[in-house]
Amino acid sequence: MKRKSVRVSYFLSVFVPSSAACLLSIAVLIARDVVSGSFGSGSIPFLATLVSAMVGGSALVAALVGSSLAEPVLGLAAASRSLSGLENGSSTAGASRGDEFGDIAGGVDKLAADLKENMARLDELVSDRTEELSSAYSELRKRNETIQRELRMAHRVQLKMIPRLEDLPERPELSMAAWYGTKENVGGDLYDVLRIGRNAYGLLVADVSGHGVPSALITAMVKSAFRNRARWGVPAAVVLKDVNDELVKVISETNHYVTAYFGIINLEDGSFEYSCAGHHPALLRTPSGEIARLDCPGSFLGVFEDASFESRTIRVGSGSRILIYTDGIIEARNRANEDYSIRRLEAFFSREADACPRDFIDALMKDVENFTGGAPRHDDQAVMLMELKGLCDVRAEAQELELLPPAGEPGDFPPPGPSAEPPSRPTELLTRGRFDEARTMLLGMLERRPADPGILNDLGIAEYRLGRFAEARSAFARAAELDPGEARIARNLELARRGRTERGPAGASGKGRS
Repeated sequence: MKRKSVRVSYFLSVFVPSSAACLLSIAVLIARDVVSGSFGSGSIPFLATLVSAMVGGSALVAALVGSSLAEPVLGLAAASRSLSGLENGSSTAGASRGDEFGDIAGGVDKLAADLKENMARLDELVSDRTEELSSAYSELRKRNETIQRELRMAHRVQLKMIPRLEDLPERPELSMAAWYGTKENVGGDLYDVLRIGRNAYGLLVADVSGHGVPSALITAMVKSAFRNRARWGVPAAVVLKDVNDELVKVISETNHYVTAYFGIINLEDGSFEYSCAGHHPALLRTPSGEIARLDCPGSFLGVFEDASFESRTIRVGSGSRILIYTDGIIEARNRANEDYSIRRLEAFFSREADACPRDFIDALMKDVENFTGGAPRHDDQAVMLMELKGLCDVRAEAQELELLPPAGEPGDFPPPGPSAEPPSRPTELLTRGRFDEARTMLLGMLERRPADPGILNDLGIAEYRLGRFAEARSAFARAAELDPGEARIARNLELARRGRTERGPAGASGKGRS
């Protein structure tokens, strides 16, 4: 075959002009590679271009070498055009010849057929894959819409869980404001105000590690745990310990933990008892303008079973303010990656002394936003401010409900606890403000004498002072049924019923006692 190729090339170089001979010689050599199987797919563009270039000299070739040579060359040129454009056409002329041109034509035919078949298969694969991707994209879009819809619903539910400004207690002695914002749709920060007794409130700010739905679920548990355990007479540290005992059963094996700050403000004596679970200290601003950090050691919640907490108590005067916040406030960053910091928060707290709580919170969040310069929020944020305006008039409240001492023998009044000299009657406990002890004694007496209207009346008073208004109304109502002619019982029942209407669930009135 090689010897034949050389003879043909020699013949062409003699009888054909040199330019055409060169082109045909190169084509013959390439055809040799096609026939021998060494011609690669990468040579297709080159072959198509080369053969097409020969079309221009085909007339000259026909004139010099005769129709027997021109016919297969013209066929080969047509085949090259078909191959270049991937057109559908018949096989090349001269494909049945037994010489080199026949071999070239056959190779071009096979190459074109294989290429068309592969292109058709590729079109089919691309069509199938496009359909699969379109279906997958549609499914992902539907799932994303479902997730976003559920997240919006979770956001609305969480906002219902966070007290609104109008839900915060507003009394002559107390004014409050708060703000809450999340990094994502739902967050792990929380603030809450708990009614503890008649004239005391629990102030809670908590921060669950992480963001998103898992943290939001834990905040719901934290809120519920504090509301179930905060009671009049229970120290703040004990409340944290009880909450920790509940949370550690649920989240100790997860990567989450909770920091919390819990304080109890007593509107009767101005005392503020507080405890901390790994949280940032609250800030106290005194009426004289001094700023103090109210800190207390304590472990995270939900991590250790044997976590320890402490309680501390201070006296705050009229005009004092207490600010509790999460780290999303003081760790808010600007474009230079600087934190807002507790130092800036203290300076702002000192500077904005005359603003009412709501205006102060609005101004604070605007100051934080100005500091960050529009940088994305990297953490959830919560902040709460309480202002003590004055103390309750407990003596006036003592005249609101009237005692009706039950009749009985001294043995009917067992001491409520281990006190060395306990009061002999529940009325003495009630007048001293020891309502939990009085309630315990009265419940014991009621088991022995369930139809005594005096016991039921005083039990209603104890329940009322403890902020258990539904239980108070029930006790007064039962007493009124047993003694419908007793004016004091009727008056107490009316006051208890009217108290809920006037004060609402949170007790907005300044009347009453813890």
